[in-house]
Amino acid sequence: MPLTDLNHFLVIAKDIEASRRFYVDALGMREGDRPWAPFPGYWLAIGSHVCVHLACASNDEQLLAYFERKPGASPPGSGAVDHIAFFASGLVEFEERFTRLSIPMRRRSLPQSGLEQIFISDPDGVSIELNFPNQ
Repeated sequence: MPLTDLNHFLVIAKDIEASRRFYVDALGMREGDRPWAPFPGYWLAIGSHVCVHLACASNDEQLLAYFERKPGASPPGSGAVDHIAFFASGLVEFEERFTRLSIPMRRRSLPQSGLEQIFISDPDGVSIELNFPNQ
């Protein structure tokens, strides 16, 4: 019974609107349909696959109950995640977009893996790695 796919990851955002703009405007995701939940949030998609869930960091009772957290507890999380990685195409276009949006980026070349990479951070400091296969 192997795993088959990564479904999604959840970002608890300090400013949910800034995070939504980042994932939509900077990374090119689109807002997907989100079922009702007792707190504000967004589901963001690459193509038809919803892969990023956003929720607003707060001590709202409904949010805390949904995630089984106690008021005043440390920020939610179950461990450290260093970065989230995506495959992408259009390296130059992404560099131009990040420059236009004043998003700091770091580039790395991995010739042995056949990849060019760009690293950026979302508004909450989540590290995002974009992998561009060499053509």
